[in-house]
Amino acid sequence: MNTDLLKRITNDAEFAAAMDRFSELFEPDPSAPEYQEYYLLGLLIHDYDQKQFDRRPLPPLDVLKFEMEQRGLRAKDLVGIIGGSGRVSEVLKGRRELTLQMIRQIKEHLGISSDLLIGSSSPKARPREVKTLPRLAVNEARSSYREPKSKMPTGDKEG
Repeated sequence: MNTDLLKRITNDAEFAAAMDRFSELFEPDPSAPEYQEYYLLGLLIHDYDQKQFDRRPLPPLDVLKFEMEQRGLRAKDLVGIIGGSGRVSEVLKGRRELTLQMIRQIKEHLGISSDLLIGSSSPKARPREVKTLPRLAVNEARSSYREPKSKMPTGDKEG
């Protein structure tokens, strides 16, 4: 077992060396002595990879524009797929988000996965901040709470 590479990967050179060794060991038998090295290298490589690369999905508009560029498509090629020329222009300029119907049409006509097109179309969209009450306010609210005087009927019939 080569223990020189079994440490946290901090740069691209170490990453390349770890990948080379990982490739040499490729899927050893779990009972083989190299299996532990293979497994640990895999964890280290995965950890470095996750920290180096942004894994957030692209906004749907960016996906659409990328696919159009790769296929040599222009705005007029989307006319009839997602709507008229005005609608296409609004979508491509980010003034209008893709609707579910547009996404279905794009998937059907261009073969772009709907999973890539569903989400926040606007790059400006951010998760809403969660506002919390100060602890004192929560405690005050709890201490001032009183049970309602009128209770729900129990179903017993009087009379």
